Amino acid sequence: MKRGRDRVRARQRRLLRWTLPLLALGLFACQKGKKQGEHADDHHDHEHPVGVERIEVSGVRKSKDDKGRDVLAAGKSMPSAPTAKTATLRAKADTWLGKQVRLRGRVSAQCTKRRRWFAIVDDDSGRTMRVLTVPVFLPPRQVVGKQVEVVGKLERLELPLKRAQHMAEHHKLTPPDKASIKGKRVQELVLRAVSARFFQ
Repeated sequence: MKRGRDRVRARQRRLLRWTLPLLALGLFACQKGKKQGEHADDHHDHEHPVGVERIEVSGVRKSKDDKGRDVLAAGKSMPSAPTAKTATLRAKADTWLGKQVRLRGRVSAQCTKRRRWFAIVDDDSGRTMRVLTVPVFLPPRQVVGKQVEVVGKLERLELPLKRAQHMAEHHKLTPPDKASIKGKRVQELVLRAVSARFFQ
């Protein structure tokens, strides 16, 4: 009897020696994945409210502008709004904040993974501005280089300085100016879009 119990205990010890390291490895991987997910969500905390996943106006539709040109329309029906340039909005941000405005320009960059934003460049000044489209609509894929007309409200978006610098370098956006930097944070001017037309 004693020998039988000893053999059972020996097998249990061997089993523990194999299973404990595997359990520890699994727990480490789980915690690492959780942290990575938290960091990924942090990238969008300020751009899009937590839990916002539904798109108000889904799909992109073929349409024509006022001059009869073919366009891909996204978002709501385009409302009337005064037209401004990116450089003007940056220079007189306090005047335009919270107001609806129309921008025209060329798409210089796009969030290709989630399509939550694209950047518009004013060819006259070379200044860019990010256009946030969620939760109203998702822009078409592969619109970089196309001419666009977009209407939305001008907002200030606060985000980490390192992230703003990385985005500017990676997507060739206008880098943060000194006046917008507050310690390790940046107040970025963005357009919260409700409607857009992409020219073919």
